[in-house]
Amino acid sequence: RVVYAVAADGSSDPELLVSTEFEIWEVVWTRDGRGLVFRQNHPTTGRDIWTVSLSGDRQLRPLVVTQFSDDSPALSPDGLWLAYVSDESGRREVYVRPMDGGGRWQVSAEGGTEPVWGPRAGELFYRSGESLVSVRVRGSPTFTVEGRETVFVGRYRGLPVTANYDVHRSGQRFVMVAAGEEEAGLVVAVNWVEEVQARLTARR
Repeated sequence: RVVYAVAADGSSDPELLVSTEFEIWEVVWTRDGRGLVFRQNHPTTGRDIWTVSLSGDRQLRPLVVTQFSDDSPALSPDGLWLAYVSDESGRREVYVRPMDGGGRWQVSAEGGTEPVWGPRAGELFYRSGESLVSVRVRGSPTFTVEGRETVFVGRYRGLPVTANYDVHRSGQRFVMVAAGEEEAGLVVAVNWVEEVQARLTARR
């Protein structure tokens, strides 16, 4: 229901950015750092995607609000396009729409989840089953899907409403979570720099 920002080094107090009546998930910064895009769970319309400018009155603005389940927002490197997942066709597929409105296009085929933009303009990745798929898109003069290509196939863990992998800035490497027989756990280490320094000092 709320979103805070805080300096990574803890040098400032948390700043309240957004406060709403409903649950907030999957928050991403706009490319200029002046706004947020996030998924909100509404009791009537379900999962919706909203944006807010962090200047002015910080009024929330709907981006994708439908009777369907809309989630997994991802912004293109130039900040002009929003990729997201919707089940409006009867199964979850990846769609792209301009941030300033004006239509939307399905870019996945045979199902798609977890969209992540690549570092190069016009390249979007998504997952379909055990496949990682690359989509080449062009935004001008009209939005066009120019082709799809399976990058690789493998068993990796995924999450239903947010990307569970990332793309290296070269666009040639990927960070995935391997699927094992046991449930994977996430370990968060806090104050690890201070701990390392303390151990080094103790050894001297």
